[in-house]
Amino acid sequence: MTNLNYDEAAVAREEANYQTATARARRAFVREQLNLKSGESVLSIGCGPGFEPSELASQTNASRVLGVDSNPTMLAVSRDRCPDAVSLLRGDATSIPVADGSVETAVSVQVYEYIDDIDAALSELHRVLDSDGRAVIYATDWESLVWRVRNSARSNRVLSAWNEHCSHPHLGPTSNRNSEPPRST
Repeated sequence: MTNLNYDEAAVAREEANYQTATARARRAFVREQLNLKSGESVLSIGCGPGFEPSELASQTNASRVLGVDSNPTMLAVSRDRCPDAVSLLRGDATSIPVADGSVETAVSVQVYEYIDDIDAALSELHRVLDSDGRAVIYATDWESLVWRVRNSARSNRVLSAWNEHCSHPHLGPTSNRNSEPPRST
């Protein structure tokens, strides 16, 4: 997995991003796609600052909500945000610390594009889902970013450098989509 160094300042910036109207709309869209049934368990892979598992616990009738993240600073922020009903665990998409077939649903937002070995991550997801389990994986295609600037050569260099921080910056368009995500306004 691409190493993302989240110190306290980076976590604070990420937390601020999660509080925007666009991020709230994205989380609502993902929950809608997940179509969580009453009493199902749900796993949030790469839970970051805990908004996803917290909202899943408070806005659904999930029997169990798990959040997994590899960064201890993110997990500390998640612990402050999430209700006691959410179990937070240290792990990543290629090594999820739960038993085989132990969750019915899973969600992961903007995580898989950072994973070097997609096949291993998908195998791990398959391992933890029960036989009828389902998952929503939301990946961003960074090339679709519209950035209007005066110096297009400089912005292209910035976008090129941004692409280098992801293992798969164009993962989204390589998969099948059956619905459209919310658009920011």
